Amino acid sequence: MKRLIMMIFSMLVLFFTANMNMSLPLHAASDISKFEKEVKGILKSVSPSIVKVVAENHRKYVATGIAVERNHVVSNIMVIRQRYRDIYIETVDGNKLPARVVGKDNNSSLILLKTNKRSLTPIRWARTYDVGDWVAVVGVFYKKFPAIYQGMVSSASDEELILNAPVAPGSSGSAVVNKKGELVGMVRGRFGFAFSPDYTYKDHSSEILIQGFRNKNQNLCYAVPAKKVNRITDDLKKYGKVRRGWLGVLLTQGKDGVKITYVTRKSPADTAGLRKDDEVLKVDGKSVRKPSEVSKIIKGLKPHQEVKMELLREKEPKSVVVVIGEAKPRRSVWAALGGKEGDVEIRELPEFRESLPKLENYIFRLGASRTLGVDLMALTPELANEFNVKEGTGLMISKVYKNTAAEKAGFRPSDIIVKAGNKKIKTNSDLRKVLNELEDDETVDIQVYRKGKLMKISVVPDKDKKASFWFDRFRDTMKDIKIRVDDQKQLELDAEEQLRKQKEKLKEIREKYLEEAKLAKQKALENYKKYLKDAELAKQKELEKYKQVIEKMRQEQEKMKKEMEKLKQLLEKQEKKKKEKEKSPPTGGA
Repeated sequence: MKRLIMMIFSMLVLFFTANMNMSLPLHAASDISKFEKEVKGILKSVSPSIVKVVAENHRKYVATGIAVERNHVVSNIMVIRQRYRDIYIETVDGNKLPARVVGKDNNSSLILLKTNKRSLTPIRWARTYDVGDWVAVVGVFYKKFPAIYQGMVSSASDEELILNAPVAPGSSGSAVVNKKGELVGMVRGRFGFAFSPDYTYKDHSSEILIQGFRNKNQNLCYAVPAKKVNRITDDLKKYGKVRRGWLGVLLTQGKDGVKITYVTRKSPADTAGLRKDDEVLKVDGKSVRKPSEVSKIIKGLKPHQEVKMELLREKEPKSVVVVIGEAKPRRSVWAALGGKEGDVEIRELPEFRESLPKLENYIFRLGASRTLGVDLMALTPELANEFNVKEGTGLMISKVYKNTAAEKAGFRPSDIIVKAGNKKIKTNSDLRKVLNELEDDETVDIQVYRKGKLMKISVVPDKDKKASFWFDRFRDTMKDIKIRVDDQKQLELDAEEQLRKQKEKLKEIREKYLEEAKLAKQKALENYKKYLKDAELAKQKELEKYKQVIEKMRQEQEKMKKEMEKLKQLLEKQEKKKKEKEKSPPTGGA
């Protein structure tokens, strides 16, 4: 009997388990089907606002674009880093529309394109987003267009988003959207190479050959937040550039705040009375602890905007109102070529600066026996090809110092030295060796490329007496290197700062919770006391009312008693009269 019961029980368990296992895949399949419908819905709603941006010049350079107005598209600057002959956009239905660049911003890697036809569908903008939000990236993905893939917001700030999403060729400029199909941000590039061109494209057998940089974070990417994209595109449309604030100071970390180490003459800071060694505590009401925080606030302000700065000067607090200036864009090679001779420094090579190694291409000289008075940068094969240098190597002049042999001889920034005397120049040591072999006041012929043409310049190099001058230059350059190294560490510092802020926020939340709990307890106690007081008052009122009713009833009883007494007396009188009447003899009669 026991065996029979156990067998029946086992069969029932197996039956219910089988039914449960059969039902689980059905639910999973239903969830997957629902998710697929949502993704397809997002792709369908967003696709009309997504375009492919193509720049051509015997090669093709491709990126994704987002329609922000009926005839305006925002995209990634990567697509125009190389020289191009034609640029156009291609919609999802295959229409190709010629376009032109309205404005560009190297700092954010955004460009704004305009078409003649007002036929585009502007994308909708998201109002909010948060870390952990699910997002979809819509754009060019390898050869697929439009393509969609999913990710998550891993980190978020006003300046950048970090997404847990892959970046593929053509993905730069892709739209990052939420479940409603609203724009959260725009893909800038892969994490770790956010400030480098993402991919290079070549024509190969009528197809696009894709070459890209690889790193360990292939599934993370940077994106520009939607609010920042909107703000930048507005400036690009109005001015063709982004107008950023400029203060005119050099900053370093101080004891109490951010220390000013240098004030540029006739700058907004100089006009407002800021001085060297002032320590900045607050800018526009916001506390600052690092130079990068000051820079971020200033760049976010508009030119001619007034801002209040609180600082310490010789340990005394001081407030200063500064009228912010406009930051000038860094000069490109082409602008420098048409500029004045002499002390002109090339600050940026827009086509290649980001792809160059940070330090390897910079060469410094310390107390050379003979020198020209220039700063040099080793020419990479890419730069040699760009500037049509047949030799393939050389030294590019990035700065010509005043009152030096180079300035007197007529050298200019962006001149490319390929030969000195009879020796080909590949490195700075090659040039230094040629110069040091010269006799005093001996002239050397130096061949340079200028605007693509080879020319010869004769020069008598300066002597060793300016060694201290070069040392100063080397020291200044080392300061620049330190700043760059500090920038490389900024991510770690920002992470630590973010952790510190989170801890402070948690502490504030805890203190706020304890304070609110204390207030709630006090309020509850006060309410209880008030309740007891009100109850006592109500009780007293009821008693008083009850007493009044009793008194009234007593008065009514007294009144009734008196009335009864009167009635009794009246009845007694009547009874007495009746008796007297009965006793009296009747009066005579006939």
